[in-house]
Amino acid sequence: MIFMLPKNPLSFIFHFIKKQKVKFLYLLLTSAMWAINDALFPYFIKHIVNGVQFYQGPATKIFAAVATPLIALIALWAVTEIAGRSQGILSIYLFPKFRAQIRESILHYIKQHSHEYFANQFAGNIAKKLSDLPTSC
Repeated sequence: MIFMLPKNPLSFIFHFIKKQKVKFLYLLLTSAMWAINDALFPYFIKHIVNGVQFYQGPATKIFAAVATPLIALIALWAVTEIAGRSQGILSIYLFPKFRAQIRESILHYIKQHSHEYFANQFAGNIAKKLSDLPTSC
């Protein structure tokens, strides 16, 4: 059986990402959530400040005037925090497995080479290239 791997670096990486596409998609979505938080945070702060600045009613009812943007801000922060933490937990389990899959596939690919290839290469050189590959992309 001939084991082929993509030659282009980007297609090589996507070859392994496709094997765990749901987990990588979740990482992408949680990263997008962080970006959404950074974009919307100032918007909600603006509404809170404007609500306090232009409030005309009694001082005891000021919370009611800013409750909606304040609750939305807190909810956005909570969802972003949960997404960020879960992204970190997933990364702890995902990336070592991802690197191991790359090493295993490369090992299978290298084992297909001819005897001449191994006779002309130092074993340590091959092993070093194999271990460095997942972090060099």
